Amino acid sequence: MTPTMGWGVIEADGYREKLVQYGALITYPRDTFPTRLRCIYTGVQGLLQTFKPDEIAFEELFFSKNVTTGIQVGGARGVALVACQAYTDKLFEYTPMQIKQAVVGYGGMGQWHVCSIMGRTYMNSIPFNESDVCEMAGIYDIDPAKRDKARADGLHVYETLEELLADPTVDIVTIATPNDFHEPIAIKALDAGKNVISEKPVTMSLASLDRMIAASEKNHRLFSVHQNRRLDDYFVEMKKIADEGTIGDIISLESRIHGDHGIPGDWRKTVEHGGGMLYDWGVHMIDQQLYMLGYDVERVYAHFDYLTGVPVDDGCFIDIFLKSGKFLHVEICTYNFIHMPLMYMRGRTGTAIYNDWGDDV
Repeated sequence: MTPTMGWGVIEADGYREKLVQYGALITYPRDTFPTRLRCIYTGVQGLLQTFKPDEIAFEELFFSKNVTTGIQVGGARGVALVACQAYTDKLFEYTPMQIKQAVVGYGGMGQWHVCSIMGRTYMNSIPFNESDVCEMAGIYDIDPAKRDKARADGLHVYETLEELLADPTVDIVTIATPNDFHEPIAIKALDAGKNVISEKPVTMSLASLDRMIAASEKNHRLFSVHQNRRLDDYFVEMKKIADEGTIGDIISLESRIHGDHGIPGDWRKTVEHGGGMLYDWGVHMIDQQLYMLGYDVERVYAHFDYLTGVPVDDGCFIDIFLKSGKFLHVEICTYNFIHMPLMYMRGRTGTAIYNDWGDDV
């Protein structure tokens, strides 16, 4: 048994005994799939995510008398050093590794993800903060023109989704396609043993989401949704104000995205692809509010605008009443020529307001 660098793939034909013997922290026993060492570092939360095969306790693998295992995670680096001592007393070391990430979809958000992985403001810019956690594996897009653009941008391009999923070096697949494609791509990727990040909205229905979660659990792979607006500076500050009770118990929270140019173009104007402003910006605002003040929803009221003549909403007004008594309001409007504050929060002893992008709370 010879360990390799990077993810440290260990071929093993046994289950519990081999896991303990070789100190494989995370494995997924399958007839035709190798046991894999998986240490996934998430920079946002600073956690080392692990799964336990066949419900074997994590502590058993760590503290077995036959295995000596150590993990070192260094600051913002996704570095894991894993030392496994087998019965032979030979020490195996897995030194600094990078997670290889592929992106499906090379439109606006797909290119945004690629730039983020590569530490660039835009594709042809000089890297300013290149990741030492993730490495760009390549992209796939159903549109040949976008694949050509990716090649011109210097990226590795997969000619088919199947080729991407068959690449054993790919650890994470990020899905940045129109919304109706999220489920089938995610399930295929999870079934292929990949961890998956889906753009929001995660999918088109609750039943669809249940199927995606089931595929994640069946394959013992991470499945997450890209809710990047939880990290916006203004939102982080507003949440801190709420959490620390700076303005007392929160009474209500209002979030607004106001524009005056109509609904965005492309597939976002189509019903079949999950277009409309609720799915576009509304998902972000609702997620922020519930993440901040709780998920104990009692009832919801919603009104939608259809002013542009397209079959999807070009504006939405949503009132959410929580069991705690708190009131949440979301507005996403495309016909506002005087914009209201982006976020407005009332507390028992004060008010917090964020007027517009770039302002202070």
